[in-house]
Amino acid sequence: MKYWYHTKSKDLVSWENAGIGIAPDDYYDSHGAYSGSAIEYEGKLYLFYTGNTRDENWQRHPYQCIAIMEKTGQIEKLTHPFIRDVPEGYTNHFRDPKVWRENDTFYAVIGAQRKDKTGCVVLYRSSNLVNWTFEGELQTDLGTFGYMWECPDYFELQNYGVLMFSPQGLEPKGDLYHNIYQSGYVIGSKLDTLTRSLSHGSFQELDRGFDFYAPQTMVNPDGRRILVGWMGLPEIDLPTDKNGWAHCLTLPRELSVRNGKLIQRPVQELQALRKEETEVKGVLKNTKNMYEEFKGVSYEMVCEFENNDAVEFGIEFRAGDDEKTVIKYDTVEKKSFLTALLQVRPLEKLMEQSENAL
Repeated sequence: MKYWYHTKSKDLVSWENAGIGIAPDDYYDSHGAYSGSAIEYEGKLYLFYTGNTRDENWQRHPYQCIAIMEKTGQIEKLTHPFIRDVPEGYTNHFRDPKVWRENDTFYAVIGAQRKDKTGCVVLYRSSNLVNWTFEGELQTDLGTFGYMWECPDYFELQNYGVLMFSPQGLEPKGDLYHNIYQSGYVIGSKLDTLTRSLSHGSFQELDRGFDFYAPQTMVNPDGRRILVGWMGLPEIDLPTDKNGWAHCLTLPRELSVRNGKLIQRPVQELQALRKEETEVKGVLKNTKNMYEEFKGVSYEMVCEFENNDAVEFGIEFRAGDDEKTVIKYDTVEKKSFLTALLQVRPLEKLMEQSENAL
């Protein structure tokens, strides 16, 4: 069963647990409080989420719901959903409201699936955050692009419009789309909320790691656009399932735009975690150098390579007798690779360990 849990921080580094935020204990969220977003209005925090329900035949019906947090931290759900029914032309895969404000008008994008089993995003409008009007489907240039778009997020950054979402059902294509489900964005002109049109370039993945999904963004008090993702994927069995929890959240990343792409960097607040600084320099020529100064399991590494004429170069870290993690750059393919390698142990070593165990 999915809940919303409340944790808070003043610096994005140290976090304080505040307990369950939204519990699925009403008719409109009886089978889970699913993803959504929050927005501050008149001194209160409005929490928007999808309430999941199932009937006796295990057929789903989604409700779009609101809870309101007071400055004291107390959270109270509204009695009724703000969207009770799925619009005509869409299936019950209809979820994950993301809300933002433009002047005196509020907008919400919701991930949806058309009746023909293709994914899209729809737009709603409100003047008071409680009463909402269905505006229609966002008009993108993607055509048929997966069977469901989850966790949409629209924002504007450096005079660009960005639509971020997590499409399900994309087939792998070269180096692209090798996760169970993908997450990424399109970037272009600002969304025209009257025509619901968005002119943009191609879809770009945010992170090709295998534990990244459903990212959402916010603006912090000094105006930076901050992204946090779900460090995990749905529909995977995990060792912690038996303990009633799974996954965690990524480190917050600050977004900027460069050459038509989103650039992600760890937020500057994380520099508060830095301790002793160590610096080394070296020259490599068909060799592998080890630096004793770098030890441990948790550190921040800033590495620069200069005057490179190698076919490939990189770093091995968290390296032991049996496993290591490698990040390297291939100058021919012009690609970076991050690989976790588990080496096969020699038979005699395995036998020795078995004897010791006996």
